[in-house]
Amino acid sequence: MKRPRGMLTHPGKATILALGKAFPHQLVMQEFLVDGYFKNTNCDDPELKLKLKLNQLCKTTTVKT
Repeated sequence: MKRPRGMLTHPGKATILALGKAFPHQLVMQEFLVDGYFKNTNCDDPELKLKLKLNQLCKTTTVKT
């Protein structure tokens, strides 16, 4: 496959930055996100390890959903 003239390749990981704003049709409050995810994916987590871990991640990160 030929590359267009002037394009160089560099070994290593790629970094992608995207900025934007979206307004989805269905908004999910962050406190309901984990329960809704496990309900929608039919995830069977008998010891609740995954659910507790995902709850902790949602509480400690600055990402808002």
